[in-house]
Amino acid sequence: MISLGVVGLGPIASKHLDVLVALQGVTIAALCSRRAEPREALARQYGVPHQFDQAAALFAHPLDGVLVLVAPDAIFEVTTAALERGLPTFLEKPPGLTLREAEALAELAERRRVPNQVGLNRRFYSVVGAARDAVERSGALFGIRIEAPEAIARARAAGRSEDLLRHWIAANSLHAIDLFRHLGGNVRARYRVGRADPQVTETSLAALVEFESGASGQYTAHWGSPGRWSAALYGRGVTATLTPFESGVLRHADGQESAIAVDEIDVRFKPGFYRQLEAFVETLRTGAAPAPAPDLAEAARSMELADWLAGGVR
Repeated sequence: MISLGVVGLGPIASKHLDVLVALQGVTIAALCSRRAEPREALARQYGVPHQFDQAAALFAHPLDGVLVLVAPDAIFEVTTAALERGLPTFLEKPPGLTLREAEALAELAERRRVPNQVGLNRRFYSVVGAARDAVERSGALFGIRIEAPEAIARARAAGRSEDLLRHWIAANSLHAIDLFRHLGGNVRARYRVGRADPQVTETSLAALVEFESGASGQYTAHWGSPGRWSAALYGRGVTATLTPFESGVLRHADGQESAIAVDEIDVRFKPGFYRQLEAFVETLRTGAAPAPAPDLAEAARSMELADWLAGGVR
């Protein structure tokens, strides 16, 4: 039986806990949050025997691994403490608010040889996998387009700190940027233009890249304009569109269109969550992370692209 602890019990934590109780051979041994009320409620709901109000105390408890689900501006400090203890770690994105923090975590995990995984769940969406498979079957991937506007004014109105807003491309947009890399692969040439906005409200980012495969990629994000995240993959005689990323359509050269079915796992659980934690558990059991699970080194590559896209805007 694999024994796991969870640090950070914000709104997303219950989605992870739902998966953990459904996975075979996994037990939730301990929860940690400074707020007693949600911690006690979740411990009762999920039958968790141990509770802590400090991460260090949970890390000292006998565990096979931990989930670090704290706020973005705390993720670096808490993950560093877990890795320094040699605890296999699943951490929610981002792996730090800056590229420097992400690279430091990746280096620490490598040096201490600690298994790890970053929660970039869009890689595990059933519709993303089906869209990619359809284009690959066509025999050619011509290009990828990602649009990732941010409702930054809404985030500010919700009380997000100005420091967090300045790093919003890491704190939130990283999901879209990592999907860009996941679908396209490594980038060998790139060109960026951007609109600098000191208040970040009307930041605009646009990039044209060439992937090593020869496919082209377009990434645009106009934070002052309303819209939904979307992706498109262009193949030979087929285009796959995802608007939003959780919903897909295939369009064929003969004019036919078909919806991409969402599989049962992504209906029952928050999309991508079951498969990403299933991958983390497999890593704990075998020592090898299954594709497409991103470790800290891989996530740092996506952070590097995010840092380049920001281009000194922040």
